[in-house]
Formats: sequence, C-alpha cells, structure tokens
Amino acid sequence: MVARGTRLLVEAGAEEIRGDCDAANTAMIMAFEREGYENFADRQEFTRRL
Repeated sequence: MVARGTRLLVEAGAEEIRGDCDAANTAMIMAFEREGYENFADRQEFTRRL
C-alpha cells in the first residue's frame, strides 16, 4: 500500500509525501521504512470523554 501510494503520488508530481500511523503499528512503520520514509516526529495524542 505504501509503495503503490508513493508511486502514484510521485507520478502525479508530488515533491514531498508525509505519512502517519500509530506508534504501536510496527507493520506500517516497517512499510514506511522499506520505502525510504524517515521518522520526523514523535507525538502523543490525548482525548477526554465528556
């Protein structure tokens, strides 16, 4: 999925691509890394039920 999406975006003229996945999703992290993506941020997300 990452490889195909990257290829399609490059063919369409993209000059930069950013991806996002959950920090616990190691399979997706590895997919991004295989395609040459580099991690540029570590973040935490918060929610509160009202």
